Amino acid sequence: MALGYGYNFIKLEQSSSRGAHLRILLVHADYLEFETKQRTPVAEEVPAEQRSGRLEEVLVVFIAAEEEDEGLADAIAKNAAREIADVARKVEAERVALYPYAHLSSSLAPPKVAIELLDATRDALSELGLEVHRLPFGWYKAFRLSCKGHPLSELSRTITAEAVEEAVAEEAKAPSEYIILTPDGREHELDLKNVDACEGLRGWPLLRQFVLSEELGQKPGEEPAHLKLMRRLELVDYEPASDTGHFRFYPNGALIKGLLEDLAVQLANEIGASRIETPVLYRADEPDIAEQAARFYQKDYKIKLPNRTLLLRFAGDFGLFKLMKQTGMSYKQMPVRIFELSPSYRLEQSGECVGLKRLRAFTMPDVHCFCRDLKQGLEEYERLFMAYTKVQGAMGLDYVVAFRMVKEFYEQNRAFLARLVRLVKRPALIELLPERKHYWVMKHEFQVIDSVGGGMPSWRRSSSTSRTRSATASFTWTSAGSDAGV
Repeated sequence: MALGYGYNFIKLEQSSSRGAHLRILLVHADYLEFETKQRTPVAEEVPAEQRSGRLEEVLVVFIAAEEEDEGLADAIAKNAAREIADVARKVEAERVALYPYAHLSSSLAPPKVAIELLDATRDALSELGLEVHRLPFGWYKAFRLSCKGHPLSELSRTITAEAVEEAVAEEAKAPSEYIILTPDGREHELDLKNVDACEGLRGWPLLRQFVLSEELGQKPGEEPAHLKLMRRLELVDYEPASDTGHFRFYPNGALIKGLLEDLAVQLANEIGASRIETPVLYRADEPDIAEQAARFYQKDYKIKLPNRTLLLRFAGDFGLFKLMKQTGMSYKQMPVRIFELSPSYRLEQSGECVGLKRLRAFTMPDVHCFCRDLKQGLEEYERLFMAYTKVQGAMGLDYVVAFRMVKEFYEQNRAFLARLVRLVKRPALIELLPERKHYWVMKHEFQVIDSVGGGMPSWRRSSSTSRTRSATASFTWTSAGSDAGV
């Protein structure tokens, strides 16, 4: 049912990122004209001479302060100013206009906080030597601008207290390379523009279908069969009184789901993992949680209380890392394996929720292995790869294997990858990333292609998928600190 496996190999390191966000939309314009029209209940007092104006050769920064920004204005303003100044210099804008624009967010900060942040950003920009104009807050305004239309003329950013998250980058990104690695150790280049020319795909129609579906986006027009079967067999059904992507399980479905959970626990026991249980709700202002949440922004459920915001966890990592950071262990005890059967929640877009393929509420059996060094980490990865290959084969369903990794890591560990492919006795798709941009250097998944030719939610779409595929794994390696234990 809504089950999958996720496992990571990591060394512990501490983070200090905060969870506040400032939304900005930057437009490089020939000019901006504005005029205040009507006050809102939260309008600030503005002298008559500042209620209209025209600015030439201007970088217009539409800006919205969000609720979590409270108490972090100075830190956010400094980061925002640095980012805005960087863009202004790149496009050679002569001045900057800060335009309060509530429509960038549905979770706005109180007016007092928003004004404080606007003023702090203005002051920080002035300190950087820029000419800055702040437009009135809390007024309905008429405006006209002329966007220049060059590649950097329209950008958006999400600013946090500790980091700048780039939401839209117009700069060209180096493309990935694709290969098919066969069990005999041969590499076959894969040109996505001419898939059928790849010799490594010949005789493997399921892998070819996976490439077409996941890499080229060729989706079947038919409805997945399980949408009708899950109800006809009285397993699972939609719950109209709940949110999209949340299901009710009938007795037959609850039985199967429970048995799958029992299997997950059995597998964790077989590999020697210690089981934990952690909360479902977490504070959004916890720095390490905020950093992880930033990767899933707008995909998390938030519960707003009078004095804080809580998140429904979208993975079991929250509690696990909190627990492990307070755990004393020696490198002699590694590898240390930790397991949790983690009910998790992700606010996927409603159009992405298709039956049991992608859900907003699901159960994730999550295994993390803490290793002494890279050598031990690779040994642990192979051990779990073999264990889950055995489980996958026991299902009696044909499947494909796909890896995604940093090219340099692949080149340094090619023999290791070749050994994994020999274990599964089938060719594997490998996407080679030009550089490391994520917290992992390698990940893989086993994919079952459904009856209409589609795969389960894939890492190609997002790192925030619903984990409904058979198994996924990622390999994280950090070298910070001389103590390999904690």
